[in-house]
Amino acid sequence: MDSIIQKFDFLKVTSDSKDDFSTRLDEWKDDNDEKLDKQMVKKSLEVAMAKVCVPDFPGKDTESGSAAETAFDNVLSVMSDVVDQEKATAVEMHDLLLNCMIKLLLCGPGTTHINIMTQITHFSEFLNYTEALEGEKLKQYLNALKREYTTREQIEPKVYASDLKSVLQSVVDNGFQSDQVEANSSMFVEFFIYFEFGSFPNSSNHVIAVMRKVSDWIDYKANRKIYKKITDPSMIKDLIHRFQDMICTKTFPTDEKQLKKVTSSLEKFLNGLKSNLQFEAVCDAFTDFCLAVFNKPGEKVPAIVKVIGDFFYHIEEKAVKNKTAVFVSVIKATTEIVKKLDPEYRDIRFASGIASDVLVKAMNNSSKDHVVLLVDFMKACLKIPNKWHFEAAYYCMREKQVQIKWKEQLDSAKEIFKIVSETEIPEGDKQEKTIKALTEFTEYFLESVK
Repeated sequence: MDSIIQKFDFLKVTSDSKDDFSTRLDEWKDDNDEKLDKQMVKKSLEVAMAKVCVPDFPGKDTESGSAAETAFDNVLSVMSDVVDQEKATAVEMHDLLLNCMIKLLLCGPGTTHINIMTQITHFSEFLNYTEALEGEKLKQYLNALKREYTTREQIEPKVYASDLKSVLQSVVDNGFQSDQVEANSSMFVEFFIYFEFGSFPNSSNHVIAVMRKVSDWIDYKANRKIYKKITDPSMIKDLIHRFQDMICTKTFPTDEKQLKKVTSSLEKFLNGLKSNLQFEAVCDAFTDFCLAVFNKPGEKVPAIVKVIGDFFYHIEEKAVKNKTAVFVSVIKATTEIVKKLDPEYRDIRFASGIASDVLVKAMNNSSKDHVVLLVDFMKACLKIPNKWHFEAAYYCMREKQVQIKWKEQLDSAKEIFKIVSETEIPEGDKQEKTIKALTEFTEYFLESVK
C-alpha cells in the first residue's frame, strides 16, 4: 500500500486518476489481507502523512482533497484489520494516530486535514485512548491543539469555522474527560487560558468564537471551576493583566455580547481568586486593575464594576486577615477611586464590601499610618450621599472607633462634622436606607469623639 500512495501525485489529480487510485488500493487490500503486519501499516501511514500533512494542501472540495481522504480511509481500514487479527494492539495504532493528529494540526489545519482528523476520531476507541492520555503524550497533544487555526483556501470563514468546530468538539469535548482535567489541572489550565484569552489576530470572528467554545468545554469538564485551579501568583497576575488589556480600552465593549462574555469570565476568575488565598500575592496588580477600570476611557462599564464590587464581599478572611500590605494597597486605590467616582458608578455596591470584608480585617490596629489612611477613606465615602458609601464609613467607624484617636485627628474630625452637617440626602426609594446608614455612622462617630 505504501508504494501505491508514494507514487500517487496528490497535487495533480483528475477524476479518472483518483478513481484508479481508489481501485488499486482496494485491490491491494484484497490481495494482502492475510499478509498484513504492523510494520506494513506503519509504513503506509508514514507515507500518507508525508504526502498530505503539509501546509496549504488543497481543500476538501478538490480532487486532491478527495484522494487524500481516500488514502487515509484505506490506511485506517488496514490498521483496524491488523488489530482485529491481533497482529498489533489498539494502543500501538492509537499512538501512531496521535502523532498523525499532531502533524495534521501543525499544517493549519486546512479543510482536508480537518476531514482526516475527523476520520481518525472515528477510528476504533481512539477517543477513549485520548481520554486516558497523561504526561508527555498529553502535553504534546495539547500543545499542538494550542494554535491559531487558519487556512489560505478560498473558503467562507463561517464554513471553515463550522468544520473546525465539528472536529474540535470531537477532539476536545468528546476526547477529554473530567477526571483527566482534574489530574492534569496545570496543563489544562494553560490550555483553557490560551483559548479563552488568545487574541488570534489572523482569525475571523467565526473562528475566534470556536476558540472561545473550546475554553468553555474545558471549563465544563472542570465543573465550571477551572479558575479555582489557578494558584500560581504569576499566572494570576498574567490573567489580571489580560483582563485589563481587554476591558480598559476606549473601544470596549464592541457590543453587548462581548460585554456579557467578558463579564462572565471575569466573575468566574474572581470567584476563583476569592477562594484560593492568593490575593495578598497579587493585590497590587489587582488594585492597579481596579484603578484602570474606573478610569477607563470611552463607554462606562457598570457591569464590570459590579463584578469587582461583588468580589470583595465574603472574600476568604484568611486571605486578608492582618495582611498589612493588602490594607495599604486596597485602601489607597479605593480612596482614589471614591474621590473621583463617576456618577454612573455611585449606586453600585463597591466601597462598603471593601470596608467590611477587607479593610477592617487587614488593618494593623497599632499603626497610626493605617488610622490616617482609614480616616481619609471615610471622608471620601461620606462625600457621596448614598447607602453604600455611608455604610462603608459606618463599618470603619464601628470596628475601629477604639483605634481612632480623634485628638490626633482634630482637623479630620472637624471636616467630618462639616461633611455630615451639610449632607443632603437625595429623594427616592433608597432615601430611608441612606438616612439609616448615615445615622448609624454618626452615632458611632459622636460616641468616639466624646
